[in-house]
Amino acid sequence: MKRMGIVLSMSAVVVTAAMFATTAFAAGPVDEALAAFTAGEYEKAVTIASKVPASDAMRTKALYLVGEAELARGRFDEAVTAFQAVLTAKKDNVPALTGLGRAQTAKGEREAAKKTLKRASELDPKDVAARRALGEALLADADVEGALKELEAASKLDPKDALTARALVEALLRKGSNDAASKAATAFSGTAPESAMAWFLKGLVLDRKGEAKDAIEAYEKAIKADDRFLDAHRNLAVVCTTSNAEYANPKLIEAAVVHARRYIELGGTDVRLKDLLEQIKGFMDEMRGGSGK
Repeated sequence: MKRMGIVLSMSAVVVTAAMFATTAFAAGPVDEALAAFTAGEYEKAVTIASKVPASDAMRTKALYLVGEAELARGRFDEAVTAFQAVLTAKKDNVPALTGLGRAQTAKGEREAAKKTLKRASELDPKDVAARRALGEALLADADVEGALKELEAASKLDPKDALTARALVEALLRKGSNDAASKAATAFSGTAPESAMAWFLKGLVLDRKGEAKDAIEAYEKAIKADDRFLDAHRNLAVVCTTSNAEYANPKLIEAAVVHARRYIELGGTDVRLKDLLEQIKGFMDEMRGGSGK
């Protein structure tokens, strides 16, 4: 029976703090939308932020938040539209350029993404999110060395940035530099030892090394730290399947189903998880048929 390999993916969507950190404002729709976004209620965030009128001084920030929320929902065209609206008002806005580049990467528009993100990085070479996004775009275009250059620069700017650490580890694994990936994961763990990302990165490295049992434990700890960690659920479901030859271990089958369902419940869009569930269901149906039940 065909097995699905472990998935390395683009970093999760996170609102760029630079859009909000310098502005103090009273509780209002942008506050409410940001709270909804932080809680993972992306549709609600879009609904609230979209209602901020054009005459409102917070309109640009609201549009940026719409872009991030749409990106998180996998609605990439809508994200592009929102980020472009921000750039119409402020053409050199680095967070909006970064968001636009990430949306372009997600759409597979690699050349456009690289152009957008290079501009963002040139406008502010010390912007970690821009450098990280450029690295991810280069990695998506199979330019592993170029990606590592940007991601290593971003990591030096902020060694505690979880998304940069993840992108760097994934790039090193893509290159086949498992030892270097392990060192990068360990370095990040030193900054946040019990964080969900620290355990997730440990799981990635262990999984690549074929140490399934330890990888499963690491992913479980990542989920314990953050039950909404989409890709931890996804990777855990996958490794519980790939390490379970002929589905011999019923506990691993159960875990694969639980975490694949949780991934989908949280809004995960990787259709291979649905395929995995169908694959397990088919196997279980065969077993029931074979046993005469």
